[in-house]
Amino acid sequence: MDASMNHASSVISSTSIRRASAFMALVVLAVGLSGCNKLKARDQLNKGVVAFKNAQYDTAIEHFKQAKELDPGLMNARLYLATAYASQYIPGARLDPGLPCQWRGACGLQPRPRPEAGQGYRPVACRLAL
Repeated sequence: MDASMNHASSVISSTSIRRASAFMALVVLAVGLSGCNKLKARDQLNKGVVAFKNAQYDTAIEHFKQAKELDPGLMNARLYLATAYASQYIPGARLDPGLPCQWRGACGLQPRPRPEAGQGYRPVACRLAL
């Protein structure tokens, strides 16, 4: 009876150790992947900054969007995205009402009625509606 008890307890102990090891491996993997996304986001941010400095705003916008998706807490990605959108704004140009709300929000533009020219847009303080 003693031998069978030792065998049963060693099987239970071995199963518990395997489960604990698997759990620890998953925790390490999850922590590693979250850090990996932050590195990828930082890389996309850097690529976007290079494109932005070369006045390649469309390319920069795509990099900043990817950085924002990879790390939503990366505020610099949001700020650069808004700045890249704003860099494409031409003062005095009538904006298409069909533009994505994100673009208008990033540029700090709000619709306001202008009786003399119909519906138009005017610049306001940037509120980062991203």
